[in-house]
Amino acid sequence: MIKIITAATVERDNCGFWTHPDYFDTEEGPACYWLRPIECDPEALAAHFDKCYAEAFKTEYLIAERDAALNTCSLIAEVLGITGAVAGDTIARVQQLVSENSVMLKLLTDISENHSEFVDEGDGYMCASIPLDYVSEINMYVSRDVNAENPFPATDAAINEIKAQGVDEFIDGDLRSVCLSMGWDTNSSAYLVQQLLREFAASLRGE
Repeated sequence: MIKIITAATVERDNCGFWTHPDYFDTEEGPACYWLRPIECDPEALAAHFDKCYAEAFKTEYLIAERDAALNTCSLIAEVLGITGAVAGDTIARVQQLVSENSVMLKLLTDISENHSEFVDEGDGYMCASIPLDYVSEINMYVSRDVNAENPFPATDAAINEIKAQGVDEFIDGDLRSVCLSMGWDTNSSAYLVQQLLREFAASLRGE
């Protein structure tokens, strides 16, 4: 939003006319107030208005995107019953997951949009060809060589956490009955297996 306030005396700038912008947050969004005398060059002023409007619109768009993402994360946290500092940590993890997998989705979309399908003349099978550049990009991104940086740390952590929670549920629910079915001494054997499983769950969590 751009508003104009005429003024009789303001400092002259280097653009050939008198102008002085100030920015304010209003209920209707960011606003740019311009002070100018009536005799100001209308074409030059219009150019400044266009630039100001473009910047304001860009800022509003980015703010809206950020707020929408944070609102979605907050709703997820609320449904899961997560509040306080834990909610903030959960939102940060969700954002990292989105960031990692959005890159992967873009690479897969590039392949989908740039591949071609054809029937092999020799055996009649349907085949597809993909430009090597797109294959190389996705190979580089998902590479898990010893010297390569893992592109999915948050994704791996989330999957390992799910696995660890499964181990926890087994310890709390089915471990005793399994030990009994195996004919083991419940107290000593169950305790030993429980310790091993807890160590395994901790290793999945990187602890």
